[in-house]
Order: sequence, then C-alpha cells, then structure tokens
Amino acid sequence: MDFGPDVSTYEGKRVGLFGDYFYPLHRGHLTQIDEAATRVDVLFVAVFANDPHEQSLIAGTEFAQLSPRLRERWLSELFAARPNIRVLTAPVGSDHTASFHELALRCHHIDEVFVQDDETAAEMETALPGTARVTLPPNTPDAATIRREGTSAHWEALPRPVQLHYTKRVAFCGWESSGKSFTAEHIARVLATTCVPEYGREYYEQLGGYEDIAESQDALNTASGQLHSLERAVGNRILCVDTDLIYTQFYHLKDFGWMHPALDALVRANAEKIDEWIFLEPRNPLADDGSRFRYNDDERQSTSNSLQEVYRHYGVNLHVVDEADDAKRLQVCEELVRSFM
Repeated sequence: MDFGPDVSTYEGKRVGLFGDYFYPLHRGHLTQIDEAATRVDVLFVAVFANDPHEQSLIAGTEFAQLSPRLRERWLSELFAARPNIRVLTAPVGSDHTASFHELALRCHHIDEVFVQDDETAAEMETALPGTARVTLPPNTPDAATIRREGTSAHWEALPRPVQLHYTKRVAFCGWESSGKSFTAEHIARVLATTCVPEYGREYYEQLGGYEDIAESQDALNTASGQLHSLERAVGNRILCVDTDLIYTQFYHLKDFGWMHPALDALVRANAEKIDEWIFLEPRNPLADDGSRFRYNDDERQSTSNSLQEVYRHYGVNLHVVDEADDAKRLQVCEELVRSFM
C-alpha cells in the first residue's frame, strides 16, 4: 500500500515504524502494535518481504510460504478501524540498510522505530540515523514456536483472520441419503466446531422442489450461496462442509448432460478451499422424504460410482468410507478428521 507524496499529512506529527515478517501474525504482534501506536501519532506497520529469508523461517516445518499480500491483508483487516495505523509491504533486499532507507522515504519521516531484537535494532539504527529506538517486550509464544509446534497447538494465539486461513476444510460427500449431512453435523458437534450445511437443499426448498423444474442457472446460484456460506463460517481448527461444488457439478451433468464451464472453473480453482474429502458409500437405507431419487440399491451404488468418477476427473483424493454400521461409520469419519488436524 502506498500513501502518496503528501508530506503535509504527517507534518508536525510523530511517526513511528514497526516491522516484522509476521510468520504467522499472532496476538502478541497485535499487543506490540497497540503499544507502539499509543506512543506516536501515526504508526506504520511494515510487512517485511524477503523470499530467501522466508524460506529459512519455514524450513523443517509444515508451514507453507505466506504471500506479503496475505499478511498485509490480515493486518489491514484487523486495524481497519484505526486510522492512525497504516499497513504496507516492505521488500527487504540483501542490502538491508538500503531497504530500510527506502522504507523510511515511503513513510516520509520516522521519529521512532519499534523493534523486538538487537539485530533488527542495529540494522534500523544504521539505516535510520537519528531516530529513537524502542525495544518492545518479547512475545509468548513467539512466531518461531508457533511455526515449530504448529498452529493447532497455539490456536487461541491466532487472530480471527489467521485462524480462518489455517482452518482445515473437510467436505463430506456422497450420493443422496448416504448420511453425509448427519455425519458432518455429528463430527462438528464432537469437535466443537462448525458445520456448513448444504446450501443447495435450502435453495431448492425455497423453489418448492427440484425434479422437473431445475434450470442450468440454478447450479451457479447454489454455488454462489455455498461459497458465501463458507466465507462467513468460523471453525475451531476444522470446518465440516456438507457437500461441495463437485457434487453440484455432478447434478448438473446428470440433469443436462454437460459440465457447466463456470462451475468447472470454480472447482479447478478450489474456490471452496477444501483440504480433504470424505466420501460416504450408500450403505444405509434410503431416507425417502419425498425430495430424493427413489433408486434401488444397485442404482444407488451405480450413481455413487459415477459420482466418484467426477471427483477423480478433478484429481480429488477421496477418503472413501464403506462401513454399513452407523456407529462404525461415525467412528471412522471422526478418526479421519482428527488425523487431518
């Protein structure tokens, strides 16, 4: 983010700078930023970006690299109501002095630099002579501990936008009346998390049914509703998702004989951000509530096989659960979900 050349915006104001890689951003960072912001009129929060250094931070851990845009977005969202806190990305090259000097020019002038360690303090003093240095108290846990031990072990230390990023999304899928909705809701209750219901069911209930009235556009409408529901859902490490867009695509293929290109694009982009898929075979009796296809067991299995083919078409690695006993099925699904955590 660039704040423009209007130096008068900061004239007569005390300007501070706090920089970090935020790998990942945690509540300790927020406390430090809050403290720094009370000491100055304007606080710039710099998201450092240096690919080789970031690779070294995550080496030997399960962490994937985080884009500077994502880290800046987290901070921007959290401090959106604090106009005196400005967030920007700061590329840090091999010449740290030059990089920090360039950062100071973008901030127009710097009166105080807030640091967490002696190494950063020394680099800042070289690049920004004449600025006051304020060493902030260390974080517990620090980012290195979270990277080493994993986000799940320090879940409460993560702000909500970061929790949303690291929440594992597990889709429960299968043909009609395979028990996916009941299973997803049950697992969510056991793990004290959220289940995102199948939006398509709600959508067609509002239309008064499905058979003989569905149109191609309905597939996009249900996909839009499903994505919106997912965007708002907050999970506790895991988010249970009742069906997914591939299931919607299968219905469209079954009804109209062709794959919807817009759905295809959404699935290939993994717009739902699903991490794991649990596929339930139709081993329980058909729940004939008037809204389902009245297939016999052979037809249900054949349709289930066709649905799996569509998942394979999209390269999805399915965890297939083929237990006939309800209790055993729930146990297997719970063990799978816990293993994902």
